[in-house]
Amino acid sequence: MSHKFPDEYIEMAFEAYYLGHISLSKLAELLEIPLEEAKTQLEARNIPIDLGVSSELELLSDIKNA
Repeated sequence: MSHKFPDEYIEMAFEAYYLGHISLSKLAELLEIPLEEAKTQLEARNIPIDLGVSSELELLSDIKNA
């Protein structure tokens, strides 16, 4: 990941995501990185990726109801 931002800013963004204050897309936007890079960085930090649903069944239900 590029270092156009101070390390403190980057870590604060990941902390905000971890605490549920911002979404994955917002994290990527704040860090000016692609969504896939944000996911990779979350995995590298052992931060679970929140897909907004708690199960595959819930995801399928959400898709059906969309």
